[in-house]
Amino acid sequence: MCTLTRYLRRHACNLYLHNLVTKVQAAQSGPTCQRFRSRAGTMHTAVNTPLRLSHLGRFISASLVTLLTGSVLYAQTTPPSPAPCDVPVQRPQDIEAQQLQSAVSAQLQQLPQCQKSVPWLAWMGQALNHLGRYPEAAEHLERAIMLEPAQAVLQLDYAVALAGSGDRLAAIQLLQILQVDPLLPKGLHASIQQQVDIWSASRLSPLALRHSRIYLSTRLGYDSNLLGTPNLSSLTLTLPGQSLQLPLDASYLRRPGYYSRIDAGWTATQGAWQLAASVGGRHSPQESGAELQQAQASAEHTSARHYASATLGYLHNRSHSRYRTVGLSAGLQHSSADQSCQSRSGLEWQQRNLRSNPVLSGHYGGLLWQTTCQGTSAASYANTGLGLQAWHLSARWGFDAPSQAHRPGGRQQQASLRGVLMGSGLAHQHQWLLDAEIYRQQDASGYSPLLQANATRRLTRTALRFEYKLPLPQQPAWQWALGIEWQRQHANLPLFLQRSQGAYMALRTQW
Repeated sequence: MCTLTRYLRRHACNLYLHNLVTKVQAAQSGPTCQRFRSRAGTMHTAVNTPLRLSHLGRFISASLVTLLTGSVLYAQTTPPSPAPCDVPVQRPQDIEAQQLQSAVSAQLQQLPQCQKSVPWLAWMGQALNHLGRYPEAAEHLERAIMLEPAQAVLQLDYAVALAGSGDRLAAIQLLQILQVDPLLPKGLHASIQQQVDIWSASRLSPLALRHSRIYLSTRLGYDSNLLGTPNLSSLTLTLPGQSLQLPLDASYLRRPGYYSRIDAGWTATQGAWQLAASVGGRHSPQESGAELQQAQASAEHTSARHYASATLGYLHNRSHSRYRTVGLSAGLQHSSADQSCQSRSGLEWQQRNLRSNPVLSGHYGGLLWQTTCQGTSAASYANTGLGLQAWHLSARWGFDAPSQAHRPGGRQQQASLRGVLMGSGLAHQHQWLLDAEIYRQQDASGYSPLLQANATRRLTRTALRFEYKLPLPQQPAWQWALGIEWQRQHANLPLFLQRSQGAYMALRTQW
């Protein structure tokens, strides 16, 4: 679903022209342009970010002691590690937490030359599991499984990492597949079944252990078009029998400036349910009209083959523009055999209510398809030098029907394509993200007699964002991010020509 801020930017010109048309119709001479103050900025997102809870580590570690009989099996099934990828002799669970943290940090320095060392990857996976760093553990264990998929211990540790990341369903499915493996030592069957029973009971119980994550993000940035206004210095109106060129006052043109933004959010998983909520606000000392507040909440239920979700969002800016959306989505989902890729296809519906100008409100219905791959599948591209860790591709197509029959342009046909790439940076702890999107819209009828004699509006918007992330020294829970943004909107009606670019610096943490 499109974010609140993207939707409001899309309709900035609509509101601008609606106010202008009202003035022209009220007074046929000397029309006055009424300023519309839009917003800029994008709501914080993540692609299937795993959930984390510190005390789940103690629960999983205790279960793992039962599931695995120490490192004896590990030593029997893992080939010797060549230098320089030697690992500590002690098992991770036998090392104190502080010492283990230091050992893991030291071992990570060997990552570039040890990515193909199964013993090193296996030890790192166990250690990160013991520290509660489950997403990182899953990444190392996925690499190890790619190299030696027949090792039962790697599969078991990977299941622990999946469960700790909040995906107990995938962990249970992995253990069930492992149970029918004829090469699995018979002594492990009972322990695996015990763990499956524990995880299954916790997923179905209303008192199941909740996996939650809270994040906080602060941002300082610059935007060349804070208000999202048209890229115009004058506007030509087609009046009966004549054309009128209306010069725009400088205060109505696009305004660059600096801004600050803060976002906070919460996500949680309980059984097959995933809950999320977020709030955010933006402040600009140079342009008060660019200030806004927004909130969003969602709930999603998933099973092995199906998903269903509901969302509620609200946005308010200083120019008294209020936007509210209610959305529903449902469909089918499919996971790859190794659980590294997930695809969805379904239907989605939204009620889009621009409360400050109801004539622009509408109801959207359309089709959705998306695929997300991480770990094993994404790592298959590692030899390209991209350091790819995950990628996401989504496509949407549908219609936005007006709530009122006299909405300019009538029904809108909308389509979008979005791709996201995430990978490792100059060092293992560094990450990069590339987010690109193209959106197209075409109205069913003429937009306004005042614009090119009631021509039908067609527009294409392209957006691109690149971000580089690195952890703070001695503070791995905190992360710096440097980013650049670029956006262009082309249209057959000059009123809807837009462009903006900017840069920002962000500081984030999660717990």
